[in-house]
Amino acid sequence: MMNHNKQIVEIQLGRKLRSSVNVVTKCHFNLPVVIKVPPNLDDGTPFPTTYWLSCPMYTKKVGSLESTGLIKELDDQIQKTKIYMNNGPTGSTLTRQSVLKR
Repeated sequence: MMNHNKQIVEIQLGRKLRSSVNVVTKCHFNLPVVIKVPPNLDDGTPFPTTYWLSCPMYTKKVGSLESTGLIKELDDQIQKTKIYMNNGPTGSTLTRQSVLKR
């Protein structure tokens, strides 16, 4: 990561970074929004979260969505989709069915 981006991310997070990270997404002000963190920090500590929200404004917005239960609702939808995808027709079956309906 460029030193300039590193400094911005450290300011956004309010602490020094413990590993090199990559800026994945920037906002319309060209400031980092999402960073990609390696699976192990420089000191060897495991870090299970690959993508980390660094922008304070977006962190606040996501926090407000979490407080209303939206994230749990989305997690539930993802789990239902996984169950369907594991038990339902495969992609090739769905494609064949759509072709046969024409």
